[in-house]
Amino acid sequence: MVDFLEKGDIWRHMVGLNPDIIFLIGDNVYADFPVEQTSPSILWERNFQTRERLGLFRSKQLVPVVATWDDHDFGLNNAGSEYPYKQQSLTVFKTFFASDDSDNFSMPNIGVASELDIYGFNFFLLDNRTFRTPIGATPEWHFGKAQSQWLLDNLTGKEHAFIISGDQFFGGYAPKDSFQGQRPQRFAEFLQAIKAIDTKVVFLSGDRHFTEIMEIPADRVGYTTYELTSSPIQSLPRPFLFPNPLRIEGQDMTNNFMLVEVSEGSKGLHLYATSYDEKGKILFKRKLNIE
Repeated sequence: MVDFLEKGDIWRHMVGLNPDIIFLIGDNVYADFPVEQTSPSILWERNFQTRERLGLFRSKQLVPVVATWDDHDFGLNNAGSEYPYKQQSLTVFKTFFASDDSDNFSMPNIGVASELDIYGFNFFLLDNRTFRTPIGATPEWHFGKAQSQWLLDNLTGKEHAFIISGDQFFGGYAPKDSFQGQRPQRFAEFLQAIKAIDTKVVFLSGDRHFTEIMEIPADRVGYTTYELTSSPIQSLPRPFLFPNPLRIEGQDMTNNFMLVEVSEGSKGLHLYATSYDEKGKILFKRKLNIE
């Protein structure tokens, strides 16, 4: 979110829908903008400026917020494990999104990864930057070995779960900014590992600067599921540049957020996903079932 491109109404409309929780899933702060190379002092300054300016943090109605990051709040465009200020950035993130471990929330000391259990549903927010290796590195990782194992270990035994990342999972239709598109072999291994456990998962992501829903065919993880992408809340929207054969809903060139209502029935997990623009107008809505 670019703090000086204030879209105050979008926060008012979001909070006005009375969500139980708000997920900020990356590029929450543009710490590397307007500068190209950040520093620890700039990280602190840009995080402070964002909290001071964003309508969400001036809302009279308090809503719990859980966050992860992507490259711009990590501190450098497209950065990964080679980024020199990753530890300082972690300190800043945990200061501005401070939270103690509790019965339903925990951080495993693996970057900014966290797990939230609320209303009987499980959410895993992944760190897609700290452990990301350069393209072509050996071994090549998107989430890192320890984090990937932590996710699989904690998914096991759950009926349904949501996996959240700052960039897309099934984004191979475009040349960058996705697990599939940048590390296809590791992504294939990731899907096989997900497929091998009984837990049925839904994927949530951001980064693309447009919003869409992808239907993931059953052959990928053993059942039909979905990836829901929403961005940007507050920065510059982009046009669709690449056709996506998995997309069943989508909208470009507008700031947006997505409300996801979740329920569990006799035939599995039911999602009601509604995308809104900055004026509170519905862009699209879709009922989704994971059986």
